[in-house]
Amino acid sequence: MAATVRRQRPRRLACWVLMAVLLADLLALSDTLAVMSVDLGSESMKVAIVKPGVPMEIVLNKESRRKTPVTVTLKENERFFGDSAASMAIKNPKATLRYFQHLLGKQEGNPHVALYRARFPEHELGFDPQRQTVHFQISPQLQFSPEEVLGMVLNYSRSLAEDFAEQPIKDAVITVPAFFNQAERRAVLQAARMAGLKVLQLINDNTATALSYGVFRRKDINTTAQNVMFYDMGSGSTVCTIVTYQTVKTKEAGMQPQLQIRGVGFDRTLGGLEMELRLREHLARLFNKQRKGQGAKDVRENPRAMAKLLREANRLKTVLSANADHMAQIEGLMDDVDFKAKVTRAEFEELCADLFERVPGPVQQALQSAEMNLVRGLWVFFLLELGNTISSLFGGGTTPDTKENGTDTVQEEEESPAEGSKDEPGEQAELKEEAEAPAEDTSPPPPTEPKEAAVPEEEKATEKENEEKPEAQKPSEKKEAGSEAAPPAPEEEKKQKPARKQRMVEEIGVELVVLDLPDLPEDELAHSVQKLQDLTSRDLEKQEREKAANSLEAFIFETQDKLYQPEYQEVSTEEQREEISGKLGAASAWLEDEGFGATTVMLKEKLTELRKLCHGLFFRVEERKKWPERLAALDNLLNHSSMFLKGARLIPEMEQIFTEVEMTTLEKVINETWAWKNATMAEQAKLPATEKPVLLSKDIEAKMMALDREVQYLLNKAKFTKPRPRPKDKNATRAEPPLNASASDQAEKVILPPGQTEDAKPISEPEKETEANLFLPKAGSEQADTEPLELEGPGAAEPEQKEQPTGQKRTLKNDEL
Repeated sequence: MAATVRRQRPRRLACWVLMAVLLADLLALSDTLAVMSVDLGSESMKVAIVKPGVPMEIVLNKESRRKTPVTVTLKENERFFGDSAASMAIKNPKATLRYFQHLLGKQEGNPHVALYRARFPEHELGFDPQRQTVHFQISPQLQFSPEEVLGMVLNYSRSLAEDFAEQPIKDAVITVPAFFNQAERRAVLQAARMAGLKVLQLINDNTATALSYGVFRRKDINTTAQNVMFYDMGSGSTVCTIVTYQTVKTKEAGMQPQLQIRGVGFDRTLGGLEMELRLREHLARLFNKQRKGQGAKDVRENPRAMAKLLREANRLKTVLSANADHMAQIEGLMDDVDFKAKVTRAEFEELCADLFERVPGPVQQALQSAEMNLVRGLWVFFLLELGNTISSLFGGGTTPDTKENGTDTVQEEEESPAEGSKDEPGEQAELKEEAEAPAEDTSPPPPTEPKEAAVPEEEKATEKENEEKPEAQKPSEKKEAGSEAAPPAPEEEKKQKPARKQRMVEEIGVELVVLDLPDLPEDELAHSVQKLQDLTSRDLEKQEREKAANSLEAFIFETQDKLYQPEYQEVSTEEQREEISGKLGAASAWLEDEGFGATTVMLKEKLTELRKLCHGLFFRVEERKKWPERLAALDNLLNHSSMFLKGARLIPEMEQIFTEVEMTTLEKVINETWAWKNATMAEQAKLPATEKPVLLSKDIEAKMMALDREVQYLLNKAKFTKPRPRPKDKNATRAEPPLNASASDQAEKVILPPGQTEDAKPISEPEKETEANLFLPKAGSEQADTEPLELEGPGAAEPEQKEQPTGQKRTLKNDEL
């Protein structure tokens, strides 16, 4: 037997489809406008958010990376998360906590607790006599349970999501390994409560991975069942999952795709971490061998040196996945002694030989739980952790056979109950839903007999009712007695019908008894919540202080550099610059000597003092930068306003739409603005550049707003004013059109005043263009500031007319009348 193996890029798929599919539905259940998802792994995590209008966004951390190490460094007065904490593992390995999820929901006697002690001997684990669990004893004053450490990580992930979404987030969906038991899942929920998160859903990461595959391959899913195996080897564990994809018929939406988790197998300790630890042990032996006979200590007794070796083992594992050998080297590993050794891939494989033998174990478990055999055509997807992809895990068979596709055995099992029937697989799924069978159960649904059994029960109920009421007539007696009488009463008709079943609702109290691991008491949970809130407040205060210190330091350096720039030297005297420079130097010295103990308030006060000292210098420079642009805009507005007023005054009285008061007001504002500008600029020219200017940009803007308001008022009036009616001339006659007029002109009709015939053809005098046509619109026109205003009246000069060919006449248009 062989299997078709596809190699897939190493990555985790749990978080992203979870966001796109699951969170879109859970968003309606949340109290906020955004929901976050935390794909929590043993070594790293990924965070994503869903908010209205945005189906999914992957959150970037402070280093602009999608993946964040699940690492926390706890000190007396500060905390570090993510990459910052991972870099502290070398300097302070005891205070840097990693892989603490392996201790969730486990008592002291659990084998995984002993394994954690062996893997990370630098951590001191305390004992909780009440719950029989362990906690991290960092110092006599600092001790934290695994739930509290996980709560810190979840709170940090929420801060990243809130910064990315720019809004508060309280609801979350968290992925957990498929092998987590109830105690471990409750521990995750308690950690979320400590972080102030409302968990909408805990979902297995292998289920989310299967969901991802189905969503992106929707077109490949049909009524024929397809079996796919997902093999996920991560840093801390390995999980194998067998999933069946098939379309089923639903009452609401017709044929829809469906997945079933048929089988799961796992190995909780098989992963990349175990390989790194073995490689670290190999490097430690090589280093001790190099220093043998020198009376040096064992490198295993130095936590910092072991942390360096673990980091080098991680790098070496990645390089050996593509190379036959590589040189491991660490500067100053211990006692200022450098380490350098050559490691081959053969040596690495020999170290992990027993681990490779455990690789097929999860596959066999998954096949056994799914009651399947490994057949040709089974799709296998590897999701491996920083290592080699095992391409020949199940032997040969590299060509997929889509016709077989590993569905023969499954089809026989699923179709056996429905032999001889023409029902589709979707109808079988409906029967399973009605029978309330679990989704993973592939056994045939029980025979539908409730409808047949319901009839005798109803008959028995009717007979019992008849026995209790002997005075009531039996149905047969009613027919005989009522043959000549009136039809039976409604009450008698009701008696003939069988009695309806009644649903009895009764509240049932349930008492939850936890046998595996007692939960945290409410008082201890509240104490843990308060402890984490205090740490968060301390971190926020520290960030605020660092921000104030950085702002003060940046202001000092920037201002010292500006004092030597020409534009700043132009508006300041030598004495002023020396005074500012002396103050800046004193503040810089204070920051270096006493700044580390200064509070946030002291740092902000020092910055405010320096800004006040330099305010006049900065103000003069900024005003001079704004003058050219502001003055040019003011001159432009004054010129256009003057031309507009000149054109408005040239409008004839019959066509005038502006009052004398309006034009006088505009003229007054123009004159006042010109006078203010000339007087202020003259006064400013007398002042030295080192003095406070009298010509201010804000005053220029105020004058422009006042003038523009008056002009806009007149423009709007011209835009919406209707033209005045013209006087009627009954004695006027209309001239005959020239003989050479075009056909379009001849076809143009002339609208005559009332009471005139076509014989009376009045002739209006040609219009004369004036300067007002350049600035004013025609009254009632939509383009008030572009079209010229037509002026008419006696005395207007005749415009130049083009020569018309002899024998043609010109037809006057309606607007010329």
